[in-house]
Amino acid sequence: HSFVPLCATDDLLISLDGLQGLIAVDQGSHTATLWAGTKLHAVGEPLWEHGLAMANMGDIDRQSLGGAIGTGTHGTGPTLGNISTQVVGLRLLTATGELITCSTTEEPAIFTAAQVSLGALGIVTQVTLRCLPAYELHERTWVADFAGCMAALDDHIAATRHFEFFWVPGEDVCAMKALHPVETHTSPPPSTPLLHLPEGRLARYVRAPQTDRSYRIFPSERNLKFNETEFALPAANGPDCLREVRQLMQTRYRDVAWPIEYRTLAADDIPLSPAHGRKTVTISVHQAADLPYQPFFADV
Repeated sequence: HSFVPLCATDDLLISLDGLQGLIAVDQGSHTATLWAGTKLHAVGEPLWEHGLAMANMGDIDRQSLGGAIGTGTHGTGPTLGNISTQVVGLRLLTATGELITCSTTEEPAIFTAAQVSLGALGIVTQVTLRCLPAYELHERTWVADFAGCMAALDDHIAATRHFEFFWVPGEDVCAMKALHPVETHTSPPPSTPLLHLPEGRLARYVRAPQTDRSYRIFPSERNLKFNETEFALPAANGPDCLREVRQLMQTRYRDVAWPIEYRTLAADDIPLSPAHGRKTVTISVHQAADLPYQPFFADV
């Protein structure tokens, strides 16, 4: 999932795949400590068994927990930060062999820097997350024309805990997705197919409404290979920036068929976070793995 040569080396790479699983849960503080090599897709079930859930996740859950916080991996939601903002404690192994336990109250300066560190401070071995009581999400997806999407964008973002959309070139429409928390004791509503589900490419983004455990709703299937770059910018500049990217693709890169993803993030105080000190919008552009991407990404 990582598209930058952050870990490229002629020396040794250390795998954390052996550091897996849940270590401890504190029900009083709604916190859970996990080994940093635990994959995100393996976090939800054990948390759920203890009545807990992550506050937010991205749309891919193949990454390790340590890698996700090291790079500021995020989902969407104007009141929610990236995954690193859910972290309240870390155990860090430095290059000298020193094992540092840090949190908001213990070694706070190291902790803040380590929340998003790109691996520069050492190896994160354990992560403590502040969780929410277990909850379900209801997912609704639909298609709107570009003008309609942009006109209602602020309203959708304000009214929805998790809102995002893809602008789909060619069709020039937006595939919208809204996730709303529901009470965990309620039964999922019957899955009623939409009367007119889109066909062709749009069918990838739009499906019948569904309700399930949050960790099952957040991720999306990604079975095609692609290259991606993402830009984080002040939230107020997001709509105009997207319009410029759309114009660029419609005039100079009409052959690029991959969609543009638009998400929101709350401000945080983590030094290397893309949302440091500001409400943020992220705009992600993509290209098929077997096609040139450098000129397109550079122009964006």
